[in-house]
Amino acid sequence: IYTTIYKLNNLQFTQSNHHDIMTDIINSPPQLAAILRPIDPPSTSTSTFSSTNNDDDEDEFTCTSLSFHSNGKHLFVSHRHGIRLYDVTKPDVSPGDDDGGPIQSIRYRSVLEDSSSEKQYRKSSASDVIGIRDMKATHANYCCLVAPAVYSYSGVGPRNNKEGDGKEKSLPVEYISLYDNKVLRTFDAGHAVRSIGTSPLDDSFLTSACRNSDGDGTVKLWDVKSPACCAKIVNYKNVDGGSSSSSSSLPSSPIACFDGTGLVYGVAMQSGDGSCHNVHLYDARKYSVGPFAEFKLMRSSVRESLSSKNGFSSESAEMMSLTATWNNMQFSADGKDILISCDHGIALTMDGYTGLLKHVYVREDVLPSEAENIPAAVACYTPDDKSILIGGSNDGVVRCYDSQGEGTLQFELSGGHVGRVSRIACSPRISVIATGSIYTGLWISPPPPV
Repeated sequence: IYTTIYKLNNLQFTQSNHHDIMTDIINSPPQLAAILRPIDPPSTSTSTFSSTNNDDDEDEFTCTSLSFHSNGKHLFVSHRHGIRLYDVTKPDVSPGDDDGGPIQSIRYRSVLEDSSSEKQYRKSSASDVIGIRDMKATHANYCCLVAPAVYSYSGVGPRNNKEGDGKEKSLPVEYISLYDNKVLRTFDAGHAVRSIGTSPLDDSFLTSACRNSDGDGTVKLWDVKSPACCAKIVNYKNVDGGSSSSSSSLPSSPIACFDGTGLVYGVAMQSGDGSCHNVHLYDARKYSVGPFAEFKLMRSSVRESLSSKNGFSSESAEMMSLTATWNNMQFSADGKDILISCDHGIALTMDGYTGLLKHVYVREDVLPSEAENIPAAVACYTPDDKSILIGGSNDGVVRCYDSQGEGTLQFELSGGHVGRVSRIACSPRISVIATGSIYTGLWISPPPPV
């Protein structure tokens, strides 16, 4: 299926500013330039690879993270069992070489796997492993942050690590150097980490708790240079509308990210009654005084948009808006808008200053009766903020929408993946789009006509 590989030297990398890059992309839709293979799975794998995270049901080969270094040319690609680092300007891909030419490649092994408690557990459950849930590049070359999770190869369900309290076990975040394959530092998050958000300005990063974990509803601030937590940003029980007293009633996990300047970060979580999502914005230099802005995006606004703009029946729109969990958030480069990726293939944008809903993006060819079976959307802004790339559907297509006008479909990236695209990332410096599925695709805009 994945035997077609395109030579990179036939396409031109544009070393220019963001607007020039995206002008090229809009005028000439990107072409598939390379397919990069994942690390071979462990030999012990004999069946379905399942996760203790119910929100994360991809198989063992699927890309879990794509993260560009700030230099724009180094791409970190993680799968459950390993990480590869590529120079996207020199991946050395040719029809006779499907390895993709990574700069560095490691098989992930958590520091916990050498602990006495973990070894004792493995005596009775050797098929379970600690793998990668999320990964982000840092400012240091060859270094990244990894949020681990427990996965099972047994094929009979996830590992039971709830320890009687119904909460997922906390695993430390690891700061890893791919240059010499060493764990430089660990961070005891105190909660099972769902996602990591790194600052574009300095070595700060955020960890967001999984729904069913210790420290429910928390987001914590860290600095790579110190193993100690800098601040506990938010607790779900202290958020308006979130008065639930037990973790089982927690609607969803919080999500958090920095804006493009690194001076502001946002935290979003669902209210206790599910009627809205709260979005809090913090000054990264004065986080101790609390959020400087608070928004509420009502579920009714999403429902009305789905009904009026996307043609869904009131029943389908009600169901989708009620169950569309927020999975990821991203600020636009200018900070004016916030992009949210949700379940059921939904992505939405909201005004970064007022919190008002701007657009709801759903595939035009989706029938209302099929909406509840659509996988979660993955989305990101292009560096110039003019377009939004959305994937996640089972057809393997990434769709590019206008972000500033009426939200119209501009073009599609197809033919690169057979299965669902689980991750999308844009280089901040050069005109390269990375899409992750079982394999990773690199898309490059052809040079503009002379």
